[in-house]
Amino acid sequence: RARIMPREDAPIEEQAEAFFAKFTEPARPSEHLKYLELPAWDARHSFVTDAAFDLGDRAIDACDALGLSSAMRTLRPAQLTELHLHRCSLCADGLAAVVAALPALPALESLFAMQNGAGDGAMSAFAGLARTGGVPLRRLALQENGITDCGAASLAAALAGATPQLEWLYLSGNEIGDEGGVAIAEAVEGGACPRLARLALQHNRLGDATLLALGRAAAGGKLPKGEYLYVHENEHTPAGRDALAAALEGHPNQLQAHLGWPPPLPRDELRRDEAAATAASLAGAPPKRKPYAPPPPRVAPPHPDGDVPPWRVRPATTTTKAVSFVEPPRPPPASADPLPSDEPSSKGELPGDFFERLLAM
Repeated sequence: RARIMPREDAPIEEQAEAFFAKFTEPARPSEHLKYLELPAWDARHSFVTDAAFDLGDRAIDACDALGLSSAMRTLRPAQLTELHLHRCSLCADGLAAVVAALPALPALESLFAMQNGAGDGAMSAFAGLARTGGVPLRRLALQENGITDCGAASLAAALAGATPQLEWLYLSGNEIGDEGGVAIAEAVEGGACPRLARLALQHNRLGDATLLALGRAAAGGKLPKGEYLYVHENEHTPAGRDALAAALEGHPNQLQAHLGWPPPLPRDELRRDEAAATAASLAGAPPKRKPYAPPPPRVAPPHPDGDVPPWRVRPATTTTKAVSFVEPPRPPPASADPLPSDEPSSKGELPGDFFERLLAM
């Protein structure tokens, strides 16, 4: 299908129509199931009618991103709550163009733009959202985008005005160190994102300074809705982990930090434990909660022949209990020639020398 390439200075209506024309897909046979036909997908119809607009796993270049931003500004779909742009190879300019057009989506709650490699350039676009009054985003996913300390600091400076209703912020799998991590923690401590429940910073380069800053924010009551802080798989030390765990003790919403194994408890289990503790306190008994203990490691049984690899261990032999029995008496052996040879048997058998007599005749 031929693609129309609009100019950058073309009207936004023309850019939007070119974008929809490229990503609209006709009915087509499935590549995996022989007799299955995939239905047609009208990109424009989905954009103006569906609650979620999914372009994930499609290659989107800067021109396509400009067309998407033009469609957002032109059509302004009031029903759109989720925008999926994961694994689209979006460059920094492309993601920045989409972010700049977010105020045109009044009901947008979730932006999933992970695994694009957009880098730090797109993070500065969030500062423009702060100048326009912010957007009602509740979930922002930017994992594995090559964000460094510079991009994290730019995003942290814009959080307060750009996304005041943010609840989930996912920044795992980037290149954020203590400079960017502390900037985010200080922004939260300063009052940004008062509804933040989940902050994902795992698989970065964070040290103890970030954990201490997050602990100060939590202890100061700046995360009243907090549920999870994901900070495992970083460069912090046991001292920093212990300090963060101590700062979260007694949190009013039972905020937990994922510091490694074992993982934090699910929220439902926490609520059950809290209800059991409340019931026990009302009954006058101390609450009982069994601490989590990992299962013991499986050990192969010792081999009778000595040091043998575990995969060659033979099953242990089972012992059988000896049972004594008395053999029943055997009948006496029958005679080899019980009847005389010259008398016929009572059973109609011939004498033993019958054939010799017959030949002698």
